[in-house]
Amino acid sequence: MGAHQITGALGAGGMGEVRRARDTTLARGGAAVVITSHILERVQKLCSRIVLLRDGATALDSAVEALISSDSTRGPRNLESVVLEVLGLFVDERDVLSWMEHEV
Repeated sequence: MGAHQITGALGAGGMGEVRRARDTTLARGGAAVVITSHILERVQKLCSRIVLLRDGATALDSAVEALISSDSTRGPRNLESVVLEVLGLFVDERDVLSWMEHEV
């Protein structure tokens, strides 16, 4: 990868290349490696920080570890559940189960 190469759609092996780039002198020297993806499982594994844009504005800007750390009410979280919550799309599983019990 060149120093300023922009990678669009990554194929199956492309994420491995991104992982290697993350660990290069470039990344360790403080430069940002920007990844755009809708596959949040990969983002969670690769990134130390996430910036989520919604309607052209920053909806979330945080360290990934801070977002997914356990808390006393929810336990361990994954990045997908955090993003859904920020976007107002989060559905609490307890609410779904309660609804199903009353509807069935």
